[in-house]
Amino acid sequence: MPNRYTRESAIESEAVNALTWQGEVFYRRLINRVDDFGRMSADIRILRAKVFPLQLDKVTEKDVARLLTETESVGLVFTYDTSGKRFLVMNKWEQGRAKHSEYPPPPSDICERMQTYVYKGKQKFADAPDTDSDSDSNSDTEERMTIARELISHLNKQAGRHFRPEGSSLKAACARLSEVKDDASGVMAMIDRQCALWKGDPVMDEFLRPETLFRKSKFAGYYDNRNLPALRKGDKSAPASQPLLKPL
Repeated sequence: MPNRYTRESAIESEAVNALTWQGEVFYRRLINRVDDFGRMSADIRILRAKVFPLQLDKVTEKDVARLLTETESVGLVFTYDTSGKRFLVMNKWEQGRAKHSEYPPPPSDICERMQTYVYKGKQKFADAPDTDSDSDSNSDTEERMTIARELISHLNKQAGRHFRPEGSSLKAACARLSEVKDDASGVMAMIDRQCALWKGDPVMDEFLRPETLFRKSKFAGYYDNRNLPALRKGDKSAPASQPLLKPL
């Protein structure tokens, strides 16, 4: 199990501070138990044994179920079902060194929910620090929003997905368009390159989503490399200097 740490900003996080002290203990222990993709089984029996291995006489399954619901209610954790089994994924998670997860990835609707969540009636971006989110802006013209919808539709076509061109995805696409002075063709070229690089890859394919491609902290790197050859890792013709951009 790799060493894990929490950012100093967690102390001032509204979501973390909304937890009861028991909820925060559960959340911090969970950080040390999930895999490098931030995932693990959400089976209450397994969670109880892994998160509180030396306190089984003090912590009941009912307690763990309550704590899991509490952390999910503030957007720190999301649960999902696959093949009749329940799993969880941590939000704001930076992928570790592992190339594969033993747990299935969350479905697209969960990824959309992870991108934004509602806290105290206010919609916030959950996949980035509070100071790195895309705020609502009246400067997004109808023309820019139309282009942003076309970009998401283009991503769907190239990646074989069905993301809806609305909500947080649309907001992020508009924000990135503004940053590159509405260079729609350049953003499409970026999408085409990332699809050529990642589509069909057992690890990277799941990152072909608005949440990753239009993320504020990652977009510039993808956009700046839009005209580079789309050479997959392991291709002998790939130049040694070609940058590797790691999605979150």
